[in-house]
Amino acid sequence: MVRRLDRCKSKSDQPDLFSLAADAKNDMKRAYDLKQVRRVVVFVAGIVVLLLGIMMLVAPGPGILTVVLGLGILAMEFVWARRLLKRLREKGTNFTNRLFRKDAAVLSVVRRRVRAEKLPRYSHERRHRA
Repeated sequence: MVRRLDRCKSKSDQPDLFSLAADAKNDMKRAYDLKQVRRVVVFVAGIVVLLLGIMMLVAPGPGILTVVLGLGILAMEFVWARRLLKRLREKGTNFTNRLFRKDAAVLSVVRRRVRAEKLPRYSHERRHRA
């Protein structure tokens, strides 16, 4: 923990600049170590989830969703995972747009057919009977 000069009451209690610099260096090293530990934990968790997702692509389970989740975990710390996730997101968006465009075309044809079949087909003779 960094000791501050203004917290010291007497001149004899004041630490010298070398001890303050050493404390700051230790604090920076501790922060660096914590950052490295976080990076390793994120890497291990992301790889485990990604591998489970890849296994679920051939086994029963939500494989694609788990792969995307694993890449999302890895993207918190790694640029390569962020880029891959972005590329997958773009391809997925393109795929769904094409799928919905085809669905819209099919639905419009089906709707026209259904409307055409639901129209009443009265013959000239039926109207005059009543």
